[in-house]
Amino acid sequence: KIGLIGNPNVGKSLIFSHLTGIGVEVSNYPGTTVDILSGVSCINRLPVEITDLPGIYSLDGESDEERLVRDLVTSRSFDVLVMVLDAAHLERNLYLFLQVLEHQVPMIAVLNMADEAEEQGISINTQAFSDICGVPVLLTAATIGKNLPEIIPLALEKAAIGHFQVSYDRHIEAAIRTLGRLSGADRISVLLALQGIGTDVLLLEGAATIAKEIEEEHQMPVSRILAGNRHHAATELSKQVITRAPVKESRGPDRWLLRPFPGVLIMAGVLISLLLCVFM
Repeated sequence: KIGLIGNPNVGKSLIFSHLTGIGVEVSNYPGTTVDILSGVSCINRLPVEITDLPGIYSLDGESDEERLVRDLVTSRSFDVLVMVLDAAHLERNLYLFLQVLEHQVPMIAVLNMADEAEEQGISINTQAFSDICGVPVLLTAATIGKNLPEIIPLALEKAAIGHFQVSYDRHIEAAIRTLGRLSGADRISVLLALQGIGTDVLLLEGAATIAKEIEEEHQMPVSRILAGNRHHAATELSKQVITRAPVKESRGPDRWLLRPFPGVLIMAGVLISLLLCVFM
C-alpha cells in the first residue's frame, strides 16, 4: 500500500491519475466528510494499492483532512509514503515534509513541477537533499509526464526511513527525553502528546503538566514553539539544497532611452521659459 501525501496544489492528484489510470474508487472515510481516492497499479504482475490523501499543510492541525491524514500516518496504514513537493516552492513544502519524516515511515520524496522550477532559475541538488534527509529523491514534471514511471519502482525498491531530525527548543527536547523515559513512548508520540494529541491517557496527562510549564516559560503555546523550530529547520535545509540563478538586469534600448526622459522634459521646459522671456 502506497499513500501520496503533500500540500495542496503540488500536482499530487495529477500524479495519482498517471499512476492509476482507470478504476479509481472514491470512499468516505468513517467519521468524517472527507473523500479519499484509491486505485490499483500493477507492477511486475503484483497489485499495488495507491491512495491519494487530501492535501494538507500540517499533521498537527484539527481540520477533518488533517486529522484523517495524521491518523492514517500514525496507524501505519501504508507500507510506503510518497511525499510530493513543489520544486518551484520547495521551502514552503518542507514543513510538512519534516513532520512526515518524524513519523519514521518508509518514504520517498518526489519534487514535482521541476519544469517550472527550471524556468524560474531554481536548481535543486537532489543528491544533497537525499544525503541530508536519508530518503530517495526524484525530480518530476507531472504536466509533461517527466519521470512519472519511475515513482512506483523507486517507492517499492528504495523507500527508506529518513534520518533528519529537527532540533527543538531545549525545553522541548528535555520533555521528549523525560516523557519517553517515563512512558516508553517514541519521539513523535511525545511531540503529539505535548499538543494534546493521542490516545495514551497517562502520556497525555504527563505531557499536559510539562506543556503548561513550557508555555509559562515561553509565554506561547507549545504548538507555536514546535512550528517555529520546524520553519527554521526548513529554511536551513532549503539553503543547503536550493540554488537560484541571479536575475539578469535588462539592458535593452528601451531602458536607457527612458532613463533620461524626465531630465529632457525639464531642460525643454527651461529653454521654453527663457525664449518666452526674450521675446516678451
